Amino acid sequence: MTTVTHAGRAGIVALCVVATAGAEDAMRTGSKGLEVSVTREETLYSSRYSNNGSSPMWCFGNTCIARQGDEVFVSGYERAPDAKPMNDCRWFLMRRTAAGWERLWTDEKGRTREPSPLARLPDGRLFVSANPTLLPPTAAGGGPSRPELLEFATVDAKARPRVHLPGWQGQPPFNQHSYRSMAADASSGEIIVFQNADYANSEWALLKADGAWSGGKLFWPPYAKTDLAPFGATHARVNYPVVVLRNRAVHFCGVSAYDNWDRVKAVADLGIGKDPNAKGESGMAGRQRGNRMRRILYSWTPRIGEKPFAEWLEIDNTFDDGGWLFATDMHVDAAGTVHLLWFRSPMLPFLRDALYKDIRRVYSLRYATLKDGRILTRRSLLEAGEGADPAIPTDLDQVGLPYVLDNGERILGDTLSTPRFHVTPDGRLFVVYYVSGMGGVSGVGCRVSGEEGARDLSENRIIEIRADGAPTVPVTLPLKHPLVQFFTATPRAGNLPSWTLDLLGPRRGGWRPREGASFREWSGEMSYARIEIAKPEAPKPGKVALVGDSTEDLSRMLWRCLQSRAEEQLAQRRADVAALATADAVNKRRERIKAWFRNAVGPWPERTPLNARVVGTIRQNGFRIEKVIYESRPGHHVTASLYVPDGQGPFPGVLVPLGHSDDAKAYEGYQRICILLARRGFAALTFDPIGQGERRQFPEVEFGEYPSVFEHTLIGAASLMVGREVAHYFIWDAMRSLDYLAERPEVDAKRLGCTGISGGGTQTSYLMALDDRIEAAAPGCWITSFERLLPTRGVEDAEQHITGQIAAGMNHGDFPSMHAPKPTLLLAAKKDFFDIQGTRSSCVEAQRLLGVLGYADRVAISEHDVEHGFSQPLRESAAAWMMRWLQGRDEPVREEPSEVLSRRELQCTPTGSVLELKGRSVVDLVIAEAEALAAKRKAAAAVQSREALLGEVRRLLALPAVIPPARIVDEMVETHGVLTVRSLRFATESDIVVPAVELTAVGTTGRPYAVVVSDAGCDAVSKPGGPGEALARQGYRVLIPDLRGWGATRPTARLDRRWAGWFGEDWQEAQLGLMLNRPLLGQRVFDLLAVLRWARQEAGVKAVVVRGCGAAIPVALHAAALDSGVEAIRLDRHLVPWESMMKARPPAVRLADVVPGALEVYDLPDLMEIVADRQ
Repeated sequence: MTTVTHAGRAGIVALCVVATAGAEDAMRTGSKGLEVSVTREETLYSSRYSNNGSSPMWCFGNTCIARQGDEVFVSGYERAPDAKPMNDCRWFLMRRTAAGWERLWTDEKGRTREPSPLARLPDGRLFVSANPTLLPPTAAGGGPSRPELLEFATVDAKARPRVHLPGWQGQPPFNQHSYRSMAADASSGEIIVFQNADYANSEWALLKADGAWSGGKLFWPPYAKTDLAPFGATHARVNYPVVVLRNRAVHFCGVSAYDNWDRVKAVADLGIGKDPNAKGESGMAGRQRGNRMRRILYSWTPRIGEKPFAEWLEIDNTFDDGGWLFATDMHVDAAGTVHLLWFRSPMLPFLRDALYKDIRRVYSLRYATLKDGRILTRRSLLEAGEGADPAIPTDLDQVGLPYVLDNGERILGDTLSTPRFHVTPDGRLFVVYYVSGMGGVSGVGCRVSGEEGARDLSENRIIEIRADGAPTVPVTLPLKHPLVQFFTATPRAGNLPSWTLDLLGPRRGGWRPREGASFREWSGEMSYARIEIAKPEAPKPGKVALVGDSTEDLSRMLWRCLQSRAEEQLAQRRADVAALATADAVNKRRERIKAWFRNAVGPWPERTPLNARVVGTIRQNGFRIEKVIYESRPGHHVTASLYVPDGQGPFPGVLVPLGHSDDAKAYEGYQRICILLARRGFAALTFDPIGQGERRQFPEVEFGEYPSVFEHTLIGAASLMVGREVAHYFIWDAMRSLDYLAERPEVDAKRLGCTGISGGGTQTSYLMALDDRIEAAAPGCWITSFERLLPTRGVEDAEQHITGQIAAGMNHGDFPSMHAPKPTLLLAAKKDFFDIQGTRSSCVEAQRLLGVLGYADRVAISEHDVEHGFSQPLRESAAAWMMRWLQGRDEPVREEPSEVLSRRELQCTPTGSVLELKGRSVVDLVIAEAEALAAKRKAAAAVQSREALLGEVRRLLALPAVIPPARIVDEMVETHGVLTVRSLRFATESDIVVPAVELTAVGTTGRPYAVVVSDAGCDAVSKPGGPGEALARQGYRVLIPDLRGWGATRPTARLDRRWAGWFGEDWQEAQLGLMLNRPLLGQRVFDLLAVLRWARQEAGVKAVVVRGCGAAIPVALHAAALDSGVEAIRLDRHLVPWESMMKARPPAVRLADVVPGALEVYDLPDLMEIVADRQ
């Protein structure tokens, strides 16, 4: 390993600095102690000539290298066998592990023109931006292409990638010449891609953290004069862009081509011939290949897709000296300041010598800062050449001289080229660059005329940019084989700031042009170098930071993981549905889904007497309202309002389930739909759902606005423990309400319909799928699709989602299909938070399937430009639908003005609560079921073996038979006083990271390995004076993992924070996990078992003690019971059985701890008995 320190080179570098003493002092300040060491130099791959004008470095504004923990990934580029130009190349993916480099994947399409950029996200996803041609294999030349974004999982990178088709705006006409760019935001988990479609604009597509796409256009600025434009273009295309995405703000910077400059002269007029490097081009002096790039432009938007890009801002141009320039990097710091980096090169020597002797040839490395679209500072960091500014630090005084390769070939070298930023975890900003020229023994980078021993110079160097923008003294990277151009693992592509500098590119002479080619063709090798930058000082004692960027946001990791699993299931479902082409196939699937749904929410209890009674009647204009109480189960009371038209019956009946209003049946919109139906000859029954109106289960608890959603989910968590969906109770109440409606003498039991909005739309959907008496249905403001619900709203309260629903292949579009051939109208509000695109797609799907059955007209959608709720347009649509199918009348409906009653006027009970009737609440029903199951478990315990019980526990937790050990993907070791602190990141699944801290006290040995799990996170447990340190000082090696969704990976609230207060911040993740048949408790047990296995197999630990703290106690207990290698378990508080939690008011079972049907098999004390001898 070669190491160079700044102190050892300061005196030598000072000899070649042409600067004032003040400037030299400025360079020195701030870089004291900078030490770099080269730990790896390797050749990655070789490639033969690519006859298409491109090269492995052609996606210059991007990167093709990424770091994930200790592993490095590279997107390579090679000639495809037997392919014809221009699309004669292909990309491939490589990985560097401790064992060396391996090729993971080779582009299966095998035909593209340009290299493919690479980006990564902290959750372990890796993205390759590809642009495969659509031309047939035998075709040559350019042509249309279809951009793709390929997603790999770094923990299983050999697996087939997921292919994303970016969500562009419209259908842009892409081709092989893309000038594309890709940026990743590590903090938000989002990716943006830009790609040129023509000479007027770039297309962009944003892959959001929720998996949805949005797209738009970035328009180029027009040329002021057409004679400036190459290729006859009207707009100045911004080429080779560097892009930064940060919290949806997008910064875009690149270079534009201009044929002319201030003093351009026609070559033919001067009679000097053509530049030999111009490859046959004719035209103007200074127009030769490469020299068109004369103007750097920048634009930005503070919120992509919501706010427009700003007017283009010029950063620099070379109109005054005929040279060219190139934007090379951009960085946005934590304060939102934009840092830009570019270099300027002078005009070619033969032009200057022949035509412009007064122009000095100067190379410069330039830097600017911007904020809110304004330039704050702009300066040259380094200059070299004939006209170097004496006030600017100068790296070389003679530049652009030819250097000689080993084979004798002479190539002109550009000095101060390829500057790139590098950011370290402490926020320091460095610039890495390449220099070439002739150097002498008296000064590195200085050529003294006639000096004996003058030598060729080729180096990579690094400087730090201080807070005031001044550079420090350059330090040479002691590479044996410097890289003349290179990519870095840049934060622009989602890589984390690091003390490791990764470089990928050609070595000097590694890529050579082939003479006589029609394009600029290249051949040679691509190389990799790894350089370590020493940290200036040890971190101060205190909070233990995560490995990598301390600002990294892992709060979305768990949601993204689950959403990805859901997307896989949904994609399979879409494929299955798309394949249904016959009536038999459609009917078989309908019956299968219907049977699954019936089993999931059943079985139904016995139909007992309703004991209905009318407790009051209110006469209205054209109808009457009866206040009714009946029992859906013995002692379980339902309060309802029956709207009966005047005149002779029997009338068709319509059941109106209600949404989440606390006023329930007294809510204005629900009264108005019942009035509208009654005035058109329908008997309409509406009833208070569980937790609403007169059926509040916990009226003594203050939940705030919309208390029903809290009651529903709290009851839902408890009921799942006994194997009951809370939807079971809702559906049974609706079925018994339909019984009551059908039994009324004024109602025709053969003409029944159902309509409801929001939660009432949920109940309508459930009932029409399960109760064949519903002849016509109109659910509203709920049916969308999981493809749109998960990325937008997430999940809702408990009765609106069924355990295993996504895993079973059931989506919202299945409800109309299950109701078929009976008619369904989807009521939709364009401004609803239930995404209308999902409603439309579900309608189209159902129409197609019913069309196969010959009933395409039985599904329709009525959408209006209104917000969520039973608004007048939706009420009118619902009434017209019922009239059409239940009365045989097709006519428009216009709602008449009407008065609504107060909540008290519609009240059925004396005090407004069914609890005063001394019946049985839903919680009573759930508790009774739990007590019955406890008795069954006690009887079964006498004959059931421990192994059989644990097998059932594994099944309920959805744990695989074999859990592989966790794998370390990042690591950092520090010393805090007597403690050695090892910060780790484990991978337990392809997209799950488990941060952890290991504490060891110096000089203490012999105690077991202690694994402490706490929902508070490893930072809280490992802090000075905390329980982790106390255990370490007792002699334990202490490991504190942040199991998924805890500590650093704790989710942020997606909806009202009151929900998190009652259900936990991870309630939506827990709910989605249940829909995938993966309880969150089981997922966390999986993580802990994987970490325990790592401790024994990888760390060589034999004795392990587990300590559970706070909300992590159930996880620790399950892991200890399932892993016989746990020597002992300690809990930091008394164990509370699940059954006891259910009996609290309100129930205290957290969604994250829900294991559906667990109490049919075990309770937490049963696990304590298993580990009793290990306490």
